[in-house]
Amino acid sequence: MLDSLIFKAQRKIQKAINGFWGNLGGNRIDTFWYLKNKNFGDLLNPDILRYYGLIPLNTSKSAAQVITAGSILQSLPNTFAGYIIGSGLIDERYKNLPKAKYLCVRGALTRERLNAPDTTPLGDPGLLVSKIYPGQRQKRFTLGIVPHYADKGDSRIKKLSQSYPKDIKVINVQRKPKKVVREIDRCEYILSSSLHGLITADALRIPNGWLVLSDKVRGAGFKFYDYTSAINRQIKPIKITGTERLSQLIEMIPPLDCQITEIQENLDLIFRSFVKQYLSKAQ
Repeated sequence: MLDSLIFKAQRKIQKAINGFWGNLGGNRIDTFWYLKNKNFGDLLNPDILRYYGLIPLNTSKSAAQVITAGSILQSLPNTFAGYIIGSGLIDERYKNLPKAKYLCVRGALTRERLNAPDTTPLGDPGLLVSKIYPGQRQKRFTLGIVPHYADKGDSRIKKLSQSYPKDIKVINVQRKPKKVVREIDRCEYILSSSLHGLITADALRIPNGWLVLSDKVRGAGFKFYDYTSAINRQIKPIKITGTERLSQLIEMIPPLDCQITEIQENLDLIFRSFVKQYLSKAQ
């Protein structure tokens, strides 16, 4: 309880500071990312915008000027008139956002269900983590397991990490993005039930597999199929018992065959062009 109150107080203070400097420098931007459940995939949003020279303020969905990484589009009001850069839907529902400005969406499935223009680029901004947090880490673990926060504490993962304490690293997604990315980077292979665990592994060129531990992750896999539609990968869920040998787990992971360099470069260009246009209007 006390930790929660301290966290909320720190968040309010930081928001006030960001607002002051953003207004002073003319580079403030109102955006939205989820804070209810601390999750590195959501917390990538302010880091991405800061990397491109903006000072982001977490605001309401209706007041947001831009929406970036995350499965958030289904919860936007139909009147949303801001920019969308790489966001996606959580499930197969259709959504009408007639006033939104589509610069990029996460995948082809989202693009179709939004009835966005066929020419709308595809790609998740999480692929930019290799640019935002540069520096290759020396490999220390054979396998990193990245459970979604909803799968935290899964007994099968505990059993595997206890069986291979020097070879398997269980990575907590409820830490700061930079720490999570660096821990993923220290692994030779990744199994993840967190979408941004897989996206980070792709960005860092680490072979990875989609681990399904429960039905607690919303959307029945929609966001995974959506993301991989953008990188032309056929993805299949991997299920475990917790009794596998390390070698068996590695064999479950497909080779890294996706081509993401062009998508990364395009995302970088989209953000730079957007920020240039946004700042020129703010002058």
